[in-house]
Amino acid sequence: MGLLPLLRQSVALEMERAAKKEGAEVELIRVRQQILARTVLAMLEATSLAAVVRCEQARADELADSLAENQTHSAQLATVVSVIIESVTIIATGGLILAGHEVAEGVAALVGGTLASTLAAVSLFQPGQHDFQHPRNLLKEIWENPPQAQYFPGPVWQFLSEPTEDGKSLREQLVASWRELSRIEGQTEEQQRQRISLLFGTGGTYTIEDLRSRAAMLEMLAAAIDLMHEELEVLVREMLVREELKK
Repeated sequence: MGLLPLLRQSVALEMERAAKKEGAEVELIRVRQQILARTVLAMLEATSLAAVVRCEQARADELADSLAENQTHSAQLATVVSVIIESVTIIATGGLILAGHEVAEGVAALVGGTLASTLAAVSLFQPGQHDFQHPRNLLKEIWENPPQAQYFPGPVWQFLSEPTEDGKSLREQLVASWRELSRIEGQTEEQQRQRISLLFGTGGTYTIEDLRSRAAMLEMLAAAIDLMHEELEVLVREMLVREELKK
């Protein structure tokens, strides 16, 4: 956030104020106001971005729920129709047996059984797909790590890119977590390439599983951005403590 020069200036002004230097008190207030203003702006940027990420997460979850509900309705309808076909087949074959038409009875049973099994198969293997577009793909920049992010504010991107105590940045930890959770893995190299293109591109045809994966990845990203508030809160509290100690 460009605060280091201001923080160093603040420390120097604290010493000048303690030495009763003229104008130090006013200048210290001005510098601290700049520090707080930049800190509040960074907090607002992080909050705004986290809200955008969670909105995208909710959009993916909502579509996945809708597709899953449609699948359930289709399966229920197919089951009802299958039961009706089986009932009609039983009635028809019973009548043909009583009439002595054994060949016709066999044909009726075959046709009825085929229709019922076909409907059952359709209900079981209906994929549930839908077009889902995301031109401003935040996941793409986390995955590709460009020198300058397009969709992340500067302070937030710097926060995600800086190494943490274990030597890895939050961005690197996110990518590693996505891999470990098989969010981007496919059964073959071609499937993996297609999945990466889908999740980190501008959109495409999503299945329910793909939408759930995208929502989970966005949830993890939002949680990482939220950590920035904790760091900024520590900064503000430290400044307040220093001011109290000087009184």
